[in-house]
Amino acid sequence: MAMIHSAARIVSEPVGEFTSIDGEDVFRISAVEGMPSFLMSIPSETDLWMFVTSLGGLTAGRVDPDGAIFPYETVDRLEDAHHHTGPITMLRARRAGRPEGVWEPLADRSAEDSRVERSLYKNVTGNAVIFEEIHHGLGLSFRYRWSAADALGLVRTATLTNDGSDAVEIDLLDGLRNVLPHGAPLALYQQSSSLVDAYKRTDYDPETRLAIFSLTARIVDRPEAAESLRANTVWCDGLSGFQVALDGRAIRAFRRGERVEAERVLTGRRGNYLLTGSLRLAPGASARWHLVADAGRSHVEVTTIRSRILEDGPLDAEIERAIADATESLRRNVAAADGLQLSADRAASVHHFTNVLFNNLRGGVFANGYLA
Repeated sequence: MAMIHSAARIVSEPVGEFTSIDGEDVFRISAVEGMPSFLMSIPSETDLWMFVTSLGGLTAGRVDPDGAIFPYETVDRLEDAHHHTGPITMLRARRAGRPEGVWEPLADRSAEDSRVERSLYKNVTGNAVIFEEIHHGLGLSFRYRWSAADALGLVRTATLTNDGSDAVEIDLLDGLRNVLPHGAPLALYQQSSSLVDAYKRTDYDPETRLAIFSLTARIVDRPEAAESLRANTVWCDGLSGFQVALDGRAIRAFRRGERVEAERVLTGRRGNYLLTGSLRLAPGASARWHLVADAGRSHVEVTTIRSRILEDGPLDAEIERAIADATESLRRNVAAADGLQLSADRAASVHHFTNVLFNNLRGGVFANGYLA
C-alpha cells in the first residue's frame, strides 16, 4: 500500500501506513470504505475471542460459539451484521443553539457524504482494532476501539472530539445491539431465532447502569426443571447523566427526534444496551467512555461487578490498565516462541510477530519454556 503523507486532506483511495495512537504502534488504512470488506480477529491470551469485519459487523464471546455475546455467524452474514448487530452511534449537534445536523458515524449513509473521512487501525500486537470517522463539515471526529481485557471482558472504548472553534452541544445515542443471553444454543438461534427470542430476558439496574442478558429457562423439549444460571452483561463507564434503553425501537425514536424511553425489563425480544443523553464539548475537547461486555457470568460475578461500579467510582484507569495487562500477556506468549524480533523492515517484523501469534493460538506454547 502507498504511504499517507498528509492527514489534512481527505484521502479518497485506500492507503496505509504505520503510525501510533496514544503511544501504541498501529497500522492505519485510510479510506477503508474503498476496499472490499475483510475479516479480522481480536485474539487474547485467555478464552476471549472476537471476529469483526471492516464494516463493523462482529461476533464475540468466551470459550466457544455457545458462549457468544453477539450471534456467531459465517463471514458473509457478518458482512451484513453491522446493520442490526453490534455498535451503533447517532448524534445531533448544535453550535450557538443552531442545529448543525444529524450524524451516524460509520453507518452506510455517512460514507456517501464527501465531507466524511474514515480510517481503520489495528495495533501491532493484534488485540485491538479502531474504527474512526471524521466529519469535516460538523467539525467532529468519532472513533471506537475494540480490545480484549482478560479480567473484564471485551471493551469498546469510544471517543468523541470537537475539532471546531466553537463549543458544541450534542444529543447522543450510543450502544450495542442484539446482545445474546448466555446459554442460547448455537444451532437453535441460527435456525429458530424467533424461539430463542421468546426465552430472552434483559434486566437493567439503574443504580449501576448494568444490563443482564439471560434466558428465562434453558431451551429444552423435556418436562424437567432447567434453570439458566449464567448471564451476559454490559455496563458503561465514563458518561454521566445518561439513561439506558433496552428496546431496539429507541433507535428509530432517536432518529425521528422523539423521546427515548428507558426500560427496567425487556422480555421476548432482542436485548440492546443503548445509552441516550446530552453532553457539551468545548473547542478541542473530547469525551471518552467504555462499554464493557462479558459472557457467562454467575450470580456471584454479577454482584461483584455491581459492587465494583458502586464502590470504586469512575473505572477508566482500571479498565485501561486491564487492557494494557492483557496486551503485555499476549506479547509474553509470543515471546515464549521467539516471536519478538527487530529488523530494518518494520512490516516484516510485524508479519513475523503475527505468524507466531497465530501458530501459538493453534498449537499453544510450553507452560514452562523447554523444561519438563
